[in-house]
Amino acid sequence: MKPTRLLLVWLATLLGLSIVLGACRALGVYVAPSLQAINWGLLLALLLLAVLDAARLIRRPSPRAQRQLPGSLALGRWSEVQISLQHDYAQPLNVQLFDHVPDGLDFEGLPQTVELHPGQRHLLSYRLRPLRRGHFSFERCEINLPGPLGLWSARRYLTLQDSTRVYPDFA
Repeated sequence: MKPTRLLLVWLATLLGLSIVLGACRALGVYVAPSLQAINWGLLLALLLLAVLDAARLIRRPSPRAQRQLPGSLALGRWSEVQISLQHDYAQPLNVQLFDHVPDGLDFEGLPQTVELHPGQRHLLSYRLRPLRRGHFSFERCEINLPGPLGLWSARRYLTLQDSTRVYPDFA
């Protein structure tokens, strides 16, 4: 898990305010005690929200994914690979997807960011070009899943095992 930009901006803002309030107090400038209490309250609230968001993100199930890959590819020719994503959450979800392409295959169109809607299947596609002949195994793809409050994001690996063979281009 890693913090999102939203959490870092809120944290930097509140810590910057704390530094300003502390500097004013150190310089002898009068600062109302209620301002410091409000600042501490906001920092505590942010901490509680961050812990709640992290706990809910850990328990959040990953979306389901399925890869559609041609059984054989022509050497040096571009082909299309499709990945379908679906989730059962109550609200839309923005995820970033990256497919782990084996060495020896060139790709275009990854990573992709997509908004998944509840109960709907979303189809992503990217292009793939073999650089050498042989058998290639696709093991997994990776998604970046945001927390319910948007304060954290988690990298999840989805096991999607597929394979393809690359033959010379007979066309």
